[in-house]
Amino acid sequence: MRIKIKTDDVSLPFLPIPNHLIGNRLTLRILAKIFPDILPASKEDQREILRMYRKLRRSFGGMTLVEIHTAQGETVKITF
Repeated sequence: MRIKIKTDDVSLPFLPIPNHLIGNRLTLRILAKIFPDILPASKEDQREILRMYRKLRRSFGGMTLVEIHTAQGETVKITF
């Protein structure tokens, strides 16, 4: 996953976030504790979420998830 930010103060060409930091069991468990209403607590469901994440990452690698342009010329872009 890559995050690109361009503002008047900050300009990051891209900030790479390793996919294994996002798509692992520890991160999913922490997020499940923070957001219990959104993420399931059972380990089987969490494994299925990780399987789907990996499959989507392979299928849609490089796809733009979020692209924001403001009137002031600021840009934020997140790619998968």
